Amino acid sequence: MSWTKSFSFRLTLTSLVIFTISSALMFGSYYIYSVYAPKRSIQRAVDRDVKAYEQIYAIGGSAALVRALNVRERQPSRYANLHAFIGPDGRTISANIPTWPKVSGQKWLTIEADVYADGVEYDRLAFVRDKRFPNNSRLLLGKDIDQIDELEENLQEAILWLL
Repeated sequence: MSWTKSFSFRLTLTSLVIFTISSALMFGSYYIYSVYAPKRSIQRAVDRDVKAYEQIYAIGGSAALVRALNVRERQPSRYANLHAFIGPDGRTISANIPTWPKVSGQKWLTIEADVYADGVEYDRLAFVRDKRFPNNSRLLLGKDIDQIDELEENLQEAILWLL
């Protein structure tokens, strides 16, 4: 009798397949609920904000946009509101993130949005939409996604440990 035909081998193999499928479903569900869905929600919210701020800029100009950005920055939010408004000459007009890509390229960017407080640097990650206006001004509008990124890294580490 071959060992591949034995009941214990088939039972072990069946258990392994069931465990693998259930683990994949569990981790996949967790990823969708904890990482993918929040990122999509942030993307939709920022898209709405960009459209609203485009209108503010078109009607009231730079001063109105800066006022609106300052109000947005102070609004309570699960994910901190971040922005950078750069004039057509490349000069920073308003920003609450320290650095951003100098060249506008992709529509969506994931950038480091480090914060310096009391002489200490706190690393943060931001998901931002890069909008260029017709006069070459740029508006980077986004949210702090450091919590989501940390969950994603923990999930990847857990999967590696499981494997």
